Amino acid sequence: MLNHKPQYVIGFGGYPTVAVMLAAFILRKKIIIHEQNAIAGRVNKFFAKFANKIALTFETTKGFEKYSAKTIHTGLPL
Repeated sequence: MLNHKPQYVIGFGGYPTVAVMLAAFILRKKIIIHEQNAIAGRVNKFFAKFANKIALTFETTKGFEKYSAKTIHTGLPL
């Protein structure tokens, strides 16, 4: 991240995302997370408070109710 200097860092959940999202938070990068399931996973739920935007596959995804101002229904990217 220090070499490429991204403006945004996008995480799709799961344990491999933890290190990348943590580095993005420390380096003050804008964070976007995408939840592809109907129920939010642990990693995405944890980083939701730090995310600038939360992209959802389903409009009724459970776990992000208190972050409704950050959520956007995008569907599943192909």
